[in-house]
Amino acid sequence: MNRNGEFVNEMELENLNETLAKGRVTWCARNQESVIDYMLVNGRMCEILDHMWIDEDGMIDIVLDHNMLVLEYKLYGREGKSANTNGRKWRLWDVGWENFQVDLSEQSWEDECLNGVDELNDRFVENVKNAAAIQIGYVRTGARKRACKPWWNDEIGDARRERKKLNRVYRQLRKKEA
Repeated sequence: MNRNGEFVNEMELENLNETLAKGRVTWCARNQESVIDYMLVNGRMCEILDHMWIDEDGMIDIVLDHNMLVLEYKLYGREGKSANTNGRKWRLWDVGWENFQVDLSEQSWEDECLNGVDELNDRFVENVKNAAAIQIGYVRTGARKRACKPWWNDEIGDARRERKKLNRVYRQLRKKEA
């Protein structure tokens, strides 16, 4: 960012230190205090932002003379709205995280059409998903489809359904008699 704040304007960002934490100290050392760390977010992140605070009391120790800047977000998955997973779940056990990191670093990150933060974020999410699909993989969810035996046909399926139906009727009649 330059002195004139052109970066913030060009990238259409919001400085949360101005809107949510005005006057809060982000750095203190040698009996001096200043606001030298900034939290910049784009419009989409600002919409789901729940709360921002600066740890001036030192509750979160980061072993620096800077105070921790904390953003708290409300995510759709936490509010009962289900995310669109297309019936797939990640296989998160026994994962080679080192291979995932290597694949992620080899993904394409540079492109001349990535001008804004939203485009960069979309590329980041796409790269993480691509690397995860290769190295982590998915587990099977939902009902498993059983392969039909070669001798199985519709006639056998119909007979089986009819038998189940008659068994239900028989159980209901026995229950009424008892």
